[in-house]
Amino acid sequence: MAAGLASSSAQVFSVNVVGYVNKSLTAGFNLVANPLSNGDNSLSTIIPSAPDGTTVFTFNGAGYDSVSYLDGVGWLGEATLPPGVGFFVNAPAETTVTMVGEVEQGTLDVALGEGFNLTGSRVPQATNISELGLPEVDGLAVWKFNGAGYDTFTYLAGIGFLSDAEIGVGEGFFAQVPAGSGEQNWSRDFTVQ
Repeated sequence: MAAGLASSSAQVFSVNVVGYVNKSLTAGFNLVANPLSNGDNSLSTIIPSAPDGTTVFTFNGAGYDSVSYLDGVGWLGEATLPPGVGFFVNAPAETTVTMVGEVEQGTLDVALGEGFNLTGSRVPQATNISELGLPEVDGLAVWKFNGAGYDTFTYLAGIGFLSDAEIGVGEGFFAQVPAGSGEQNWSRDFTVQ
């Protein structure tokens, strides 16, 4: 009985939650965001394989840097894609990519500079734009990619977003911080229950 008591009191519980996200991509451009943390969060870790000819575009503030995938070789370059960073994936055909990693918990911050920020939720949860907890800055706009262009959702002080839409798991978007507003901190508390 003492041995049974000793073994039962030695249990260790982890608060880390590891999971995966299967992200369906259409042929052409898709706006994606990594919702999981995995090691160095490099492209080759986040999306270890993709269809031949797939290209990832990361926003550098003025334009895009690109990395392509070649069958039998892998990614022809590297990019860092931590949770909260959005990126475009140009897929040659419909496909599904699987992102694996840890669900971040606690207070999660994303710095949003003035102008356009290619971003996304740091957690794997679908929610409405109005429930993302974005900074309440008059004129802040969310640009949601619809496959051919963008649907825009603007925040007005004292009113909120004039219209709303769902942001899916692993979906990226542009957050445009108005000039003169300074850098904004998008802070969100998240705990897996």
